[in-house]
Amino acid sequence: MYLVISEEYLAKLLADQNASGGELVGRVLDNGNVVRLLDYDDPQNERVGKWLRVGQTLEGQSGDLLLVAGAEGQIETFRVEADGTLTEQEAERLVFYDDYQSRIQGLFDPSGLRHKTVAVIGLGTGGSIAAAELAKAGVGQMRLVDFDRLKVHNLVRHVCGLRDLGRYKTDALKDFLLNTSPFIGIETFNFDVTEDMERLEDVIQGCDLVIGATDSEVAKALINRVAWENGVPAVYGAAYEMGFGGDIFVARPGWETEEGDLYGCYQCFRISTADLFGEQPHDEVEDYGVIRPQPALGMDVGMVALLMARSAMGVLLRDDLTARIKPYPSNWILWGNQPEPGWIFDKPLQSRFVDIWAVPDCSVCGLTQDEELAEQAREFVDHLDAPPDLPPGLR
Repeated sequence: MYLVISEEYLAKLLADQNASGGELVGRVLDNGNVVRLLDYDDPQNERVGKWLRVGQTLEGQSGDLLLVAGAEGQIETFRVEADGTLTEQEAERLVFYDDYQSRIQGLFDPSGLRHKTVAVIGLGTGGSIAAAELAKAGVGQMRLVDFDRLKVHNLVRHVCGLRDLGRYKTDALKDFLLNTSPFIGIETFNFDVTEDMERLEDVIQGCDLVIGATDSEVAKALINRVAWENGVPAVYGAAYEMGFGGDIFVARPGWETEEGDLYGCYQCFRISTADLFGEQPHDEVEDYGVIRPQPALGMDVGMVALLMARSAMGVLLRDDLTARIKPYPSNWILWGNQPEPGWIFDKPLQSRFVDIWAVPDCSVCGLTQDEELAEQAREFVDHLDAPPDLPPGLR
């Protein structure tokens, strides 16, 4: 038997000096070959044996794990065999919460993220991967929003698997994240954000960041409006068709460039890049980004999702002056997985950083009346030498 026990679990077990023992509750795996005793609320925990203090009679049911605790925190562990004899077991003791994040210690203070709340809207490839990475980094609260169920064609690019077919993506991803991080608290919302603006506001209010990973540009426009009005930063991602690259846009209310120019919102981004992507992001258009499904490898789309998560980390840790994880220098990041004729990358794995400034006539932020700056924002795509008819691809 391989026994894992956390110091936090032991501390709670032994907190009452007058207690004389009781049942052990934990998780049994691999036909009893692995037993975990952790200070972690696992819904599949069960009775695994008894704990006692030194001097008590060592007895139990066949197969029971007996944990004998000494006054100074020392422990001995035994297994009760079928004939009633005891076999001593070795136990690995660990400091669960500290050990969990030991591989990222020194990059930033992980405990600072435990009080952060992130809403992930759209739980396909991009949203599920970004949520998983933020959970591993230590984000403490997550709000998951989607109205769709997991279908078989989703599985080649999704973090969830066969056991989740037919489930709401919110519920499937919730279980995945609860099995990923011991710190995470999760709320789920099964609704279409384009059909319930009031509920969308309830989701976004109080968040520290929003991941806009939905397919619909109408949904992104609504997310942008609500998030910007509430001063909540938002990260949006898109993977281009066939997975040959993608881009990430970060809307950061109130942030300025090094030159003192105000960064724009997602509506400013759509206005500034309309010629590049061949779309017209005006308010009267019902949906300026209906995207048809495109073939792409999960590993290629996943790179864009990882960049979304990394962009989110830069925003969440902005006020941590000791953090080595910094925001990217611009609010629009373009990444190329491979060269594409007529596009801006001539070698694999290239990236570009572009500042998208506030556009004066933006109906969402309207942060500046500098017409010269607005003209620069609209014309910057000329410097990318990109064709005007490049399709936006996957969203």
